[in-house]
Amino acid sequence: MGKLSYDWTSGASKQSLQFKYQQSAERADETYLGLTEADFAKNPRARYLASSKDLMDTDHQQWMLSHTLAYSDFGRLTTTVYRNTFGRNWYKINDVIALGEKKGIASVVADPIAFPNHYNILNGNAGAGDLILVKANNRQYSAHGIQPNGTITGSVVQQKTILNWDCAYTEMTKTDFNGWINTALTHKE
Repeated sequence: MGKLSYDWTSGASKQSLQFKYQQSAERADETYLGLTEADFAKNPRARYLASSKDLMDTDHQQWMLSHTLAYSDFGRLTTTVYRNTFGRNWYKINDVIALGEKKGIASVVADPIAFPNHYNILNGNAGAGDLILVKANNRQYSAHGIQPNGTITGSVVQQKTILNWDCAYTEMTKTDFNGWINTALTHKE
């Protein structure tokens, strides 16, 4: 993150200009999978072997340019122009195929007794033909706009907001990819 600012005075007014830029990125081995209630009771920090390939990759950027005009006995007007972008791709387990039957991970984790073969795959005990289906939830978000904010001051009014407005444009792009992982990657030796 970085900030630059410049202040100046002209007659009864004070002005400032500030620029701020921020960037962050993260790669995390996170999963949507969760645990069954029984497995959570045994170890709330456990993770199923089948989710070992789950990965979230994010990138965030923000910039802001603010101008403030302040009159000592009248008020203040601050105008900010901004842009935010955030992108993430969360590559995660979505479904499990056991003995030719496809089940969503939420169903398997909610009732592992009803789906023992699927549950065994999550634990790394997969057989020939069993598959773990993965999904890449790729999202891109952006927002940009202008936001003026004004206040007046004086002997009658201590401080009153006269303007607070945000004109923004937001956008989201969604791209999903579905694939599979060979269950040989999840066999316990």
